[in-house]
Amino acid sequence: MRLSDGKRTFTAPRLLLDHNRGVGRLEGGVQGAGPEGTVGSRTVEVRFTPRLQLTSVALLGEAQLRSGDRVVVGERIALDLRTGIATVDGGPVVRIGKGEIRARRIVYRSRAGTASASGPCSVRTPEGALWGSGVEADLRRQVVAVSGPLRFTFRDASGSADRARVALEEGRVVLEGQVRVRWRASMIEAGRVVIWYRWNRIVIEGESRIRIGTEDAGR
Repeated sequence: MRLSDGKRTFTAPRLLLDHNRGVGRLEGGVQGAGPEGTVGSRTVEVRFTPRLQLTSVALLGEAQLRSGDRVVVGERIALDLRTGIATVDGGPVVRIGKGEIRARRIVYRSRAGTASASGPCSVRTPEGALWGSGVEADLRRQVVAVSGPLRFTFRDASGSADRARVALEEGRVVLEGQVRVRWRASMIEAGRVVIWYRWNRIVIEGESRIRIGTEDAGR
């Protein structure tokens, strides 16, 4: 079965429409495509105008929205087609480049190419992760701002900071505020620390206090 308004098309084994109420439901494994990207889920609920223009869709069950190198997944994705803004619930994850964002709820703005979340969240890469209290992500530039207090671990570095900015494409984390880093056997306190996590390098900027561990003294 196929449902289309000329801009977006959905296909599924089963389709139910209520023209009087302007609602519909596609079931049995749904695939779709439109200006926001390609989508897939077990079920899709739609709303439409009397002229059969779709206004919103809710992707339910193993939901996925893909646009270029951006992938948004969750158990439920509610997408307002008039604004291009999606609310993602149920273990939401935004994957971009070599990183991903996780939170309890993520708001994804498909037209602006941004994502945000408040409350407990994390930014993860193959080399480590940060855990904070909110994120604002520019997905096109692959830059994620993490608000704190936050903690982090990247290979030989772990610690805490007030805020951070992650450049996923460059493999860099800039930590600011009251930054405390355990680097191997040493302890660092500073106002700004840069970790190049792919190369396992650390750069300390400005005033700092460093306690060098005996294991690091000869390096």
